[in-house]
Amino acid sequence: MADFDTDLRAAAERFNAGQTEEAARLCQSCLAAKPEHPDALHLYGVILFRLGKLRDAVVPLEKAVRLHPEGADYWYNLGRVLEGLNHIAESADALDLKLAARAGS
Repeated sequence: MADFDTDLRAAAERFNAGQTEEAARLCQSCLAAKPEHPDALHLYGVILFRLGKLRDAVVPLEKAVRLHPEGADYWYNLGRVLEGLNHIAESADALDLKLAARAGS
């Protein structure tokens, strides 16, 4: 692996360019090096969400919000995934926590 920060930026760039599979591969590489990195976990969860793998997306997003509970975007994306899975009450809770995190920043 080259440099963690470089690879994580590259993963985000690939994701934004629509190269979702490549972004997922780079994110997995980052998480192999730093499995507790909240930004990498969040990005990986969002990538899985984009790929339609909602159930798989829950795990990294939940871990990201546990590690960085003030991350409003983390809560928002977890809420979107839970809503997609029809877990409406949990989705509403996550979105409420997103608002609380945003208010605290």
